[in-house]
Amino acid sequence: MWKNRFVWICLILVLAGLALLAYQGVYNRYWADDWCYDASVLHRGLVGAVQGYFDTATYATNRVSLTLFSGFLAPLWVPGVELLPLAVILLWLGGLYWNLRLLARLFQPALAPQSKAGLDRKTSLLGAAVLLTFILWLAPNQFQILMWRTGLLTYTAPLLGLTWLAGRFVLQALEPARGWRGTAIAGLLSFIIGGFSEVGCALLLSSLALGLALVLAFRRRLAKSVRRALVPMLAAALVAGLAAMVVLVLSPMNTPRRLISYAAPMPLAELPFMALKFGYLYIRAFLSLNRWAVLALGAGGVIFGLFAAQNGISLRRLAAGLLLTGGMVFLLIAAINVPAAYIENAEISESRALLVPTTVMLAGVAAAAWQVGSALRRWRPAWALRPAPALAPLSRAGLVLVLALAAGWIACDKFKSAKKTEDEGKVVATVNGIKITDQQLLHMLQAIRDPRQLAMFNDPEGKKMLVNKVIDMELVNAAARREGLERDADVRRFIETYTKQVLFIAYLEKKIKEKTKEVSEEAAKKYYDEHASDFAAPESAHVRMILVKAADDADEATKAAAEKKAKQALAKIKGGADFAKVAKEFSDDAGSRDRGGDLGFIPRGRMEEPLDKAAFALEAGQVSDVIKTSRGFHILKVEEKKPAGSRPFEEVKSAIMMRLRMQAQQDAYDAIVKPLRDGAKINIDDAALQALAVPQPNYPGMMPGAGGQGGPSAQGAQGGQGGMPAGMGNAQPEEP
Repeated sequence: MWKNRFVWICLILVLAGLALLAYQGVYNRYWADDWCYDASVLHRGLVGAVQGYFDTATYATNRVSLTLFSGFLAPLWVPGVELLPLAVILLWLGGLYWNLRLLARLFQPALAPQSKAGLDRKTSLLGAAVLLTFILWLAPNQFQILMWRTGLLTYTAPLLGLTWLAGRFVLQALEPARGWRGTAIAGLLSFIIGGFSEVGCALLLSSLALGLALVLAFRRRLAKSVRRALVPMLAAALVAGLAAMVVLVLSPMNTPRRLISYAAPMPLAELPFMALKFGYLYIRAFLSLNRWAVLALGAGGVIFGLFAAQNGISLRRLAAGLLLTGGMVFLLIAAINVPAAYIENAEISESRALLVPTTVMLAGVAAAAWQVGSALRRWRPAWALRPAPALAPLSRAGLVLVLALAAGWIACDKFKSAKKTEDEGKVVATVNGIKITDQQLLHMLQAIRDPRQLAMFNDPEGKKMLVNKVIDMELVNAAARREGLERDADVRRFIETYTKQVLFIAYLEKKIKEKTKEVSEEAAKKYYDEHASDFAAPESAHVRMILVKAADDADEATKAAAEKKAKQALAKIKGGADFAKVAKEFSDDAGSRDRGGDLGFIPRGRMEEPLDKAAFALEAGQVSDVIKTSRGFHILKVEEKKPAGSRPFEEVKSAIMMRLRMQAQQDAYDAIVKPLRDGAKINIDDAALQALAVPQPNYPGMMPGAGGQGGPSAQGAQGGQGGMPAGMGNAQPEEP
């Protein structure tokens, strides 16, 4: 009695997790759903939308099944979107459950459906629910594959259809007398599945081809009636799938889509090798990122095979089975990557499309683990081969416990991921459900080098301006992705370039930090003593200046008027007026006028010769006569004079420490890069290099809204021009 209760508790817990996913559909952001197909249906009607296959006016009309199902769902409007996740989960769960029941009949023909040693209904349902939980929780983009209709119909629907199609093949093997009906149903279902997407069709065709090859390879071991039933059925489904692929490929819509969103396709000769390479890279990445989930599912599959299989298999059959399973998984994933490799020249499909290879991987892991468990039956103790009634519940309990714990582990892992996202910063705004955190804003501000630009964001207005700019960025980014701009060849090249730059900086910062130590004050003092001549300070004077402009090539009247104005200013000063106030009134030097003509300390030899001689001939507090230069007429006042000498250590300490720090970083850089260059094969074509035409700068920081008035500019973010906002010049005084 307790065994049944335990199984029911585990089953309820796993189903509750799936129910929670389905319930989220009620709160689905249907206003953010992809209505492109609906727009076509609403404006042209279902028949018109389907006819759009022959023109280029509608959205991705080559996917005829997607267009049809969008048309069927359109009259349901919002409820259709809200209930779609529930319908998908129920249908997928039902398909997996049906397959497990049929497989139990196929591999355990001597056992009754409710046999305690075989797969009863509760165990079958639990196994189906756990496998579906793994698939949905490990999917890279749950929202798009379950809540977003275009992602769901494009990638989830083919998997759902394949689940039921696989059941039809198993049923045909069990009941060969079904005849042409099963063949017709398989062909129709295959065409519908293939019409959802290129990725789904690739999986369909490769699965059917492998299935047909296996039936033909093992034809002598199959009953004649089974062989006669499966071969026509597989062939019909394969032909229908090929027809669906032809429909996808020949659509006139493909031409503008390729021109707008994609670069030139991969050469067909390279495609098989690249698909195999990409398949290997995906499998390696999947096992690396999901190792614990794979181990959990594998443990459940081993216990499943250990206690639920009818007879153990030999090591020879186990090796053959694992090799066959692994080979099929690898070939299927390579086939899935063919569309992305050919159309997009990409190593892997976009995130929502990764549901397809993820499902294949998990199914392969479960099948391989079951075979291992079945083989282990031969090495179980003698008492375990025929367990006593008191021990039978323990084996079943162990199975359901491992499966339930595995599903629970995935849920906890996802909860930790969500918790980690929360820990990344406090949410300050959301846009279409996308969170903008204070840490994101902080990272943007840290990229700005100029303190004057940073000061713009200290007040409430500046912070509001910053977050609004980030919101605009998210919206524009989403719009660009909807148009497939991230797949544009030029955009890809820019992304690749900036990715290399980011990795270059990140790697060097990491390695340089490891190789360098903080510069001490003692090291700075030692450098100061050893390089005393570097810190010699020449004689300098603190000067104020009034300039009345009159260029050398100006006419005599202009020069006379300027000289008269300068003499009027000098008369006011000699009459007791404050030099700073007179400078604000008379001076034409925009850089120093507002500061009362203050130029600060100027070393001897920095000014034009007439000014330099006059300034250093004056004593502190004295005012010069009117001085003529190439720029006009000047009046100088010396506020203070400093004799030549050495600058004190405290004054130059920070600069010395900065110099030593930069030298240490340069030495570390050389130590990092030199071995890399020495070990690399480098060839530079000087002729091609010198023939390079350098383009004119387009100053990205000056784009509307990207500069000082809309947020951090591109120049500021990259540190160009000192990180100054767009439009802000160097507000330095004109050189006297």
